[in-house]
Amino acid sequence: MKKFLKVFSNILFVISVLIIIIGTYLFYKRFYFGEFTKAQLNSEGTKFFREKESFCIENTEYNDALIYKNIPVDKNSAYRVSFSVKTEGVVGKYNEEELSENDCYKYQIGAVAGILDSTESSESVAGDSDWKEMSFIFYSKNRDEVNLCFRLGGYSGEAKGKAYFSNFKLEKAKKSDNKWNVVCFNIENID
Repeated sequence: MKKFLKVFSNILFVISVLIIIIGTYLFYKRFYFGEFTKAQLNSEGTKFFREKESFCIENTEYNDALIYKNIPVDKNSAYRVSFSVKTEGVVGKYNEEELSENDCYKYQIGAVAGILDSTESSESVAGDSDWKEMSFIFYSKNRDEVNLCFRLGGYSGEAKGKAYFSNFKLEKAKKSDNKWNVVCFNIENID
């Protein structure tokens, strides 16, 4: 009987350890954001989680919620950030007024990526959208680091709904100078 109890307690111990390991793995897989930091304007109504290989921000109430990561950059250099985004029921609000999808685009409110504490950002995505490839370009100026953020909200407003972000990529431009090859035509009348 003592031998049976010893074997039974060992089996129970192994099962307990396996449950802890599996539980930790599942928690890590769903809620670990790596080196990204989570932030939100209002403390309630937002959930951050991972789903497969994407990060998800879900605002059940209007909020400005984001994940961001501090990224070292070379001064006076151009960078391109590319990513994928998918939205579900994203609606924006500006000055207490609910916005149409076009107005969300105009005010940069919805699912958007950008440089925190600046107006450098991608276009915003609102409503329901399948996965879209997006990108934006920023110039580092005299900064040697930036906070790259992915947000559901906006610099000047809030949003509710669900946004998924995936496939982040940061590329430094090969040539980094202030010389731009630009041509401008002003044509008043063409028949």
